[in-house]
Amino acid sequence: MSTDKNCPSPSWYATHVDRDYENGLYGVGHPRLYYKGQFNYKLIKGVSYDKEKKILIVEDKKGTQYKLDKEPDNEWFDKTIYSYWKEFDEKYGAFYMDDRSDYEPWAYDSIKSLAMQLNLHTEQNVIKFYRKSFKA
Repeated sequence: MSTDKNCPSPSWYATHVDRDYENGLYGVGHPRLYYKGQFNYKLIKGVSYDKEKKILIVEDKKGTQYKLDKEPDNEWFDKTIYSYWKEFDEKYGAFYMDDRSDYEPWAYDSIKSLAMQLNLHTEQNVIKFYRKSFKA
């Protein structure tokens, strides 16, 4: 985690996964954090959220904390995980017709929506997921 208050965090996004399209396993209930400069996602839990400064602190299973102080880079999500899933869906989606949508990864729309998912903030009418219309 960056300790310099003036240094913004690297690009990031977080996803909700019902079923992992790569292995067919169900998600474990924790958001997945993708943080630029790191190879794999991290399962995270919430630590703190400052709604005035719009800073969310999350922690992975090893206790490493990540400061999220800018909105998620959902264009990066589109170019990576979402495009990988889309390719999978076009090739193999017909085999999973009954629960095909369960395999689609959904990105959190904002720091605020992720903070809400992590039970660190409550608010009405906040769009929860990127490109999805329902609100929390």
